Amino acid sequence: MPYVTSFERHAEKRGQAAVLRRLLTQRFGPLPDWAEARLDNSTRDELLQWTDRFLDAADLEGVLGR
Repeated sequence: MPYVTSFERHAEKRGQAAVLRRLLTQRFGPLPDWAEARLDNSTRDELLQWTDRFLDAADLEGVLGR
């Protein structure tokens, strides 16, 4: 298994957050500050969990919680 640097892990997380941010914005409109903050301060596991919730959630809170 190749060694993954912390820089690479950070870049991957930023990319995942950017894709989820784009999807959320397209579906729910401009994101409120609290949602932007959740995305900015998220972990990789949170991003994966929120991505899994995206299709079934009725609203932004259903994806990200509050």
